[in-house]
Amino acid sequence: MRRFILLIFSCIVLLVFVNSCATAPPGPPPPGKVWHEVEGKWVLVPPPPKDGPYIWRNGKWVLSPAPPPPGKRWVPGHHGPRGRWIPGHWR
Repeated sequence: MRRFILLIFSCIVLLVFVNSCATAPPGPPPPGKVWHEVEGKWVLVPPPPKDGPYIWRNGKWVLSPAPPPPGKRWVPGHHGPRGRWIPGHWR
């Protein structure tokens, strides 16, 4: 009986752990939407208003308060050659 309870407990812990891990979005978002990670889960949000260093905060896009690194340009988030999501970054 003790082994059975331990097995059930282990399964529950494993299930909770797997559910809490954020995974990459399943593929390209529908037109007019962007995948964004919110509290560990991927959700569809509207795209940023224009190209630039925007961050998703409190349910809306705002300009990133961090100054741009010298000599760098902003590359918006996009799907890479293998379909994997690459978040926006400075290059």
